[in-house]
Amino acid sequence: MKEHVGLFLFLSTVCVSIATGSVAQAEDWKGAPEESVLSIGGLAGVGLSGQSSAFTVLGTASKKIVNHGFVPDITNSVSVEGIFGPAFWSGGTALAYGLHLRWDFEKDKNWTLYAVGGLGGNALSGRGELFPRFGVGAFYKMSGPLNARFELSHELIAVGVNVPFY
Repeated sequence: MKEHVGLFLFLSTVCVSIATGSVAQAEDWKGAPEESVLSIGGLAGVGLSGQSSAFTVLGTASKKIVNHGFVPDITNSVSVEGIFGPAFWSGGTALAYGLHLRWDFEKDKNWTLYAVGGLGGNALSGRGELFPRFGVGAFYKMSGPLNARFELSHELIAVGVNVPFY
């Protein structure tokens, strides 16, 4: 558990430093929103449930539902996103799933920070669980349409890729 707290503190510090950046561009957090409406991707990392952890691989798919978000002075949008994939626990393989809203805050052309809120769960050997899913993350634009993705949520610490469709 201590390593999860340490990782959380490290990622929180990185996100704050990205958000406040010492070399801020003139129009950070403003501008035209990301043009893509659909995206797919994948995440891999540590899935958490109670005191247990598992290697988890998730596919993601999202659709933008609000192009100009709820804060008028900054560039933000809202997407509905689903996640689905295996979680390899010591007692077997579970199916991890979730459906949530993702609220994106576009800092500049390279960085987008986001928050997620919704429902998630696991199904293992005929028994399933359902829980609230909440967390934070970031996209970093790489070459071409490919984005790196980092996420820290209630039940997942993961990295991955995301491909928007224009």
